[in-house]
Amino acid sequence: EATANTTLHLQMRREHQLSMGLMSGSSGDPRALGWLADTTARAGCLGLWSPEREEGGERQHLLTLAGAYTWDGRPLELPPRVRVEDFPPREVLESVEWESGDIGVLLPVKTRGMDLGLMAMVAPVEITHVTGRDLHFENNALVSVAVEREVMTEWLRSQTEDLARAYKRERDLVEEIRGSEERYALAAQAANDGLWDWELGTSSVFFSERWKQMIGHQDQEIGTDPDEWFRRVHRGDLARLRQAISECVEGRRPILECEHRLRAADGTYHWMRCRALAVRAAAGGSATRLVGSLTDVTAQRELEEKLRYSAHHDALTGLPNRTLFLDRLTQALARTRRNPHARIALLFLDLDGFKQVNDRLGHLAGDELLVHVAERIGQRLRQSDTAARLGGDEFAVLLEDVHAPEAVEAVADDISRRLSAPYDIEGEAVVISAAVGTAVSVTGQERPDDILRSADSAMYLAKLRERRPIDAGPEPDTGESEATTLRS
Repeated sequence: EATANTTLHLQMRREHQLSMGLMSGSSGDPRALGWLADTTARAGCLGLWSPEREEGGERQHLLTLAGAYTWDGRPLELPPRVRVEDFPPREVLESVEWESGDIGVLLPVKTRGMDLGLMAMVAPVEITHVTGRDLHFENNALVSVAVEREVMTEWLRSQTEDLARAYKRERDLVEEIRGSEERYALAAQAANDGLWDWELGTSSVFFSERWKQMIGHQDQEIGTDPDEWFRRVHRGDLARLRQAISECVEGRRPILECEHRLRAADGTYHWMRCRALAVRAAAGGSATRLVGSLTDVTAQRELEEKLRYSAHHDALTGLPNRTLFLDRLTQALARTRRNPHARIALLFLDLDGFKQVNDRLGHLAGDELLVHVAERIGQRLRQSDTAARLGGDEFAVLLEDVHAPEAVEAVADDISRRLSAPYDIEGEAVVISAAVGTAVSVTGQERPDDILRSADSAMYLAKLRERRPIDAGPEPDTGESEATTLRS
């Protein structure tokens, strides 16, 4: 018994020393797996996640082999990266002769903040622990923290080096601008961006010829007064630009960077990105000049706006999509809760006969039909109402400021009648109809999905009951709705 206690004590001491070494970093780089020599492991391998890549049309999940270990110190010839399905490599598993009681352990290397990779070990069952694997789990948790520390340390070191290089580049740029007026003049003539140089002492600004050309002016049409710039800035951007310039001059920001709209000679506004550095007589001294550039980013802004529009609108009909519709419905319900006299109504429309048109005349004809449907729905709505395409042949309409149920019925009847009129599709008269379900909110306490579901259910009940007008009443869990009506 004394021998067993001594052995257990020595093992616990070894585990403690291993833990301290991993946590303090004194065991070296934990990714090299040298610390496994202080455990019962006979072989091991560590793989860290690599960027995914496409191979044969399939996405491959890859692991970079960061370290390998064998009990006798023999080097293993391993590929630099393996697929996750091939981890651990066969070379690691076959590097030792498995003995009775050996087990293979595969554990994730992860912390609460980072998923780093996988670790595999060949080791005997730990008979001093309850499950025979607890020690491996504990060591894996420790090495996960240690590897995260190494990764974060390398990242911080890289960031520090990048910042140092960036700072040096900025300092070199300032020195070059201060000492090389000739090179600056040549650059001003050749640059595609508009360059400017503001002498703060005299409040005189040099605008390059390109700066003036970007907004459609000849060289002689713009002087050196700063107001030549500021009076052309959009009123919604002027205060922000002045604030950014003040912060740069006062040293509260190292680099001036601000996007604003600038009026061109033809009266249109162009989006410009302004960048500048403050030139100081001495380190930490007052700024004497602001030297910068102006870049036309109108095309980039327009592209960003198109992308934002596409994210919230149906590409075919131009109507709001489900995401935007639910957002507007949420806002309308909030207004209803604030104003007890306000009501909103929701119409859910499903086209009957659309699939037959699509199958018989083709998808292009079906798309053309959907565009016409969207136009006819929009013709009946007020500016405060919203029509949306939810997908396929399903549409929804949000009616705000509803004063009476009869008004909702009138809109639903009119839309249904408009959609039932013949369509000229590729020279052929096409007739479809629409099943319409409606739901009215009185207090605004419903959730958007609930009231939309009520109108959807009403529409499907209308179809099932041969499209006869039916009063369905509110759903059990959305008792705030005044009524749900069905029609076709």
